[in-house]
Amino acid sequence: RRGPAHAAGGAGDDGHFSGDRSAEFAQSGHFASSSDIARAHCGPPGRTTKGNTMSEIESLFSLAGRVALVTGASRGLGWVFAEALAAAGAHVVLNSRHAADLEAREAELLGRGLAASRATFDVADEAATAAALETLLAEHGRLDVLVNNAGVIRRAELADYDSATWQHVIEVNLSACFRLAREAARPMTA
Repeated sequence: RRGPAHAAGGAGDDGHFSGDRSAEFAQSGHFASSSDIARAHCGPPGRTTKGNTMSEIESLFSLAGRVALVTGASRGLGWVFAEALAAAGAHVVLNSRHAADLEAREAELLGRGLAASRATFDVADEAATAAALETLLAEHGRLDVLVNNAGVIRRAELADYDSATWQHVIEVNLSACFRLAREAARPMTA
């Protein structure tokens, strides 16, 4: 049985590796789901590649039955992470401070038949974060994946960068990530 290190390319009819086609997906702007990746490496469903069928490879990447929390999920990389996790079968809890943006993203995932919900809170607010985790666990009974993606950037010349702005950046980008990871680790390791 081939391990993950061999998943970079699929074998053609002649048994030779065809190479990694992940770059094709990235350049086309097409979101590469686990099905897309498996198809790129193995061909159509049911086709075997050195002992593996596409469904076997898809099952290696399946997150069915898992719950994932993605902070900063309304746009950018957070949205990409949320899409990928949902496409892999996870129920994705989308987080952002912006309720309207989250509602639209949730509707987009649900419209594609994927599992999603939203949790609007500011990761820098320790009490709001704790309450959101408590609600998530009450609703889903578990948390399996945390993508600590929320972050801020404030652009200014160094001489003009005040201490309050710096502290806010550190609070959101560092301290909030630590606290959320610590709190999420408790139910994950219980």
